[in-house]
This record gives sequence, structure tokens and C-alpha cells, in this order.
Amino acid sequence: QSFNIVASGQWEVFGQPEWINVSPQKGQGNTTVTVAINTSNLDSAPRTATLTVTSGDKSVNVEISQAGAYATCEATVKNLMVLAKSAAFQLECTADVKNVRCGWATARYVQSQTDQDLIDWMKTSTAAAPKDGVYIFEDELQPDTEYYILTLAYDKNDKMGKLYKQAYKTKSDENQS
Repeated sequence: QSFNIVASGQWEVFGQPEWINVSPQKGQGNTTVTVAINTSNLDSAPRTATLTVTSGDKSVNVEISQAGAYATCEATVKNLMVLAKSAAFQLECTADVKNVRCGWATARYVQSQTDQDLIDWMKTSTAAAPKDGVYIFEDELQPDTEYYILTLAYDKNDKMGKLYKQAYKTKSDENQS
């Protein structure tokens, strides 16, 4: 992104947060100023900054914004039932959820991966499904083992929400809920 400064004298840009790089920050006369974002916004909410350009006794504010990394949609697990060798659950979704990816993994695996690694795994190993209905995993579950249900919700524009993780530990070979 860039913006133009039209000035007959010296000018300077103030109010630059650490996530924005402004170049040049000061100068004289007409200039194009380049604004670059230094870091990814890992929050779901957008962030904004107001840069102030001053020249002599005049000031102009320039608003800079960066979209959030994730959609605000969310799919959380409800009504979890773990049987001896399978699991079933429903999802509780925010109104803007279009579809969901769900996965099931051991705690050891989940804890050894970054969230981005888990998201990449889910994108390639799980299918997108409607947000309504019952989800069933027929994988072999081991007794006395901690697992995670992982969900990724997508909104109506196919923008991904944050990764949701819910831990559950199996107790025995008997059915449990």
C-alpha cells in the first residue's frame, strides 16, 4: 500500500506501530510513502493504526488496517460420546459457519505439532462437511489414552476460523460418555 504526500515543505510521519513499516518516514516536497505490514495478524479481529503526517502546522491522519487472520466463525464440540473403539459428537456452530473439517488425533501427536501443522494436516487429511449432524470417528481408540477432537470452521466466504481443540481421555475398554 502507499499514499501520496503533497507538501511544499518538510513533512514527517508519526504513530507507526511495530507491525507497520513506513518508508520514507520524513522528507520534503511531494512524495509517495510506502506502507508495508511487517507481521501477520494472528488474531481473528482486524487491527488498525492511525499514522499522522505533519508538515508545518498542518496534520493529516492516514488510517491503516489489516484483516484478521481468521474468520470469527467457530465450531465447538458438544454431546461427545466415546465408545470402546469409536467416538461420536455433535457440533455447536456460530451462525456464520458454512462447513467444518473435523479430525481426531492422539494428544501426543497434537502436542508435538504447531497449530499451523495441525491446520495443514486437517486440510489434506479431512473432508469438509456440513455443520449439522452427528460426526462419527471409527478409528481404533486405545484405552486410557488422551485424544483431541480438532475442528476448523469455514464461513460463507470460505474463510477459515481458528483451530478448536478439545481433549478427551478414554478410561477403559468399556463404553463411556
